[in-house]
Amino acid sequence: ALMNRVEFSTDTSSSSYNLFVNNLLLHNKIREHTSQLAQINDLLQQEIIGHKATELTLRQEKDFLASVFNLANVWILVFNKNLSVVRINHTCEKATGLINDDICGMSLRDLFNYEETGMKATDSDLPDYEKAVMGKIKPIRFKNGRLFYVAWQTSTIENPCNNTEFIISCGIDFTREITGSLCGSP
Repeated sequence: ALMNRVEFSTDTSSSSYNLFVNNLLLHNKIREHTSQLAQINDLLQQEIIGHKATELTLRQEKDFLASVFNLANVWILVFNKNLSVVRINHTCEKATGLINDDICGMSLRDLFNYEETGMKATDSDLPDYEKAVMGKIKPIRFKNGRLFYVAWQTSTIENPCNNTEFIISCGIDFTREITGSLCGSP
């Protein structure tokens, strides 16, 4: 019985020793993995801080551009590559009586009455036409019947493949100077 007891206690100490060694190995692995997780966490935190800083910068830039777009004392009309209205600014809305939400998606042909203004009637010719008359005052009659005299400057925004994505037309309204009236005349 004593031998079984010694053998039993030897097995117990061996098991205890194995448990102790395994516990140390696990503890070291946990410490190593915890350290790796802490490093990953630090990297993720730095990435999040960087993204938040970029987001803040982009938001400030967006707000600045929105302010310029909405407060500029010139007409700003933005068209997509198919010459459909993407957006007009408040100054253009106020002068023309058009509302951005009402004309968004409308093509140039549907917006202007080309026959009465001498503008070319095909949408594909319009950007070249506008570039040719940059800065010259041209009569513009909208489909709602209002006539304006506007000097246009047009530029394009291109994608990385150098294809036109947007056409931005900025116009200065000279109607008052030419006609003596406060708004476009019918």
